[in-house]
Amino acid sequence: MSQRRLELARREAEGLRQLQNRLGLPAGGETVALYLTWLVESGATGRSIRRRLAALDLIERLEGRPPLSQRPDLVRLLRGIHRSAELGPVQPQADPLHRELLQVVVHALTEPSAEQCLRAAAMALTNATTLSATALAQLRWTDVRIEPSRMVLTPPPRHNRRAGITPGEPIVVQRAHDPRICPVALLQEARLAAGSTGLVFGGSGASWGIERIRQWLTLLPSPTVGTWLRAPLDADALLKAIGKARAPTPSQVRDRALLLLGYGAALRVHEAMHLNQGDVVVKPGGLLVTAAGRRNVAVLATGGRAEFCPVDAWLAWIDVLRESGLTGPERPAFFEVRGKVVTEHRLSRHELSRAVALGCARANLRGKYTFISLRAGYVRTSLREGHPTHWIAAQADFTALSSLARHERREQLLRKNVAAQLGL
Repeated sequence: MSQRRLELARREAEGLRQLQNRLGLPAGGETVALYLTWLVESGATGRSIRRRLAALDLIERLEGRPPLSQRPDLVRLLRGIHRSAELGPVQPQADPLHRELLQVVVHALTEPSAEQCLRAAAMALTNATTLSATALAQLRWTDVRIEPSRMVLTPPPRHNRRAGITPGEPIVVQRAHDPRICPVALLQEARLAAGSTGLVFGGSGASWGIERIRQWLTLLPSPTVGTWLRAPLDADALLKAIGKARAPTPSQVRDRALLLLGYGAALRVHEAMHLNQGDVVVKPGGLLVTAAGRRNVAVLATGGRAEFCPVDAWLAWIDVLRESGLTGPERPAFFEVRGKVVTEHRLSRHELSRAVALGCARANLRGKYTFISLRAGYVRTSLREGHPTHWIAAQADFTALSSLARHERREQLLRKNVAAQLGL
């Protein structure tokens, strides 16, 4: 068991002993019954009472005594408590991320974001037309006409020398042979990713994001003094600059590794929170994940496609940590990322679920997805494919095969029901 769970149980047992000493009561079931009654009168919910009693049961087991919750008098007391103090509001169950849904989310994380597509298109367009950030910020989708072999731009008639345009004259951009550096192809991709309403690069409505566009163009040569025009790059240099702009961000690399490891090892939330880099060992055939408190080591085999391979995802994340100087066996496996900066803070419970939810939103998945969805998705997918339950229990660290019954019942509701058998 984890050290945190043991410390909480010892703290609960110490509180019960202090109550016994203060009231001069002997140790036994009657004292525990009085303690539970006091908790009810103090406003504790039934779920909280169950959790406290489970902690006391753990100490009893460690000391070689039967658990308190199995005593007949306490069983009757708990039955009465739950009539007056209910379990409290039950939160909706998180939707499972089955393997096919997980692959959709991971694929979305490997694809460039809408802002990255716009940045690549801005770089290619500036390199082909010498348009400045001011001109790009004023450009609207109504000023762009894309044809099979070329693109015609009609910039607004603004008399601005810095824009690098002649008012009223259209600009013709021919398609390049390489779609990776073709401004027409990249602008079409940005149109699909970001939409085609309002300004092309400057944001939404009438706002101009000139400073943001200038930041995008920093990978190109600096403007010539006096002309505000940039010297064009050759094809190889432009391809390298655009590839750097479209490269996955640190948060994308982290979330991909987090999803694949959390799913493949069926990690619980507290296991992922306290996972260190030394707990993940790379082997020729895959990864060995040793989570604190688990009896068995989780084995993640090398995937068929590199995009969904947990080894490749973990090594890519380690490369990002190495560039930030945050590698080490005792360091956390997953850090918080703010913008493009990897901080030294370990991911919290909220951040773990937020990473999963944002990835699902990026893949346009509808539902309630949290970090628990990864573990539930692994179990449900394994049951759906007919894997032996003891294999699933060993990988997911279930203490009993009966724990899989809930997942199996919910999975069979959709696969083996009367409507499905009738073809409805």
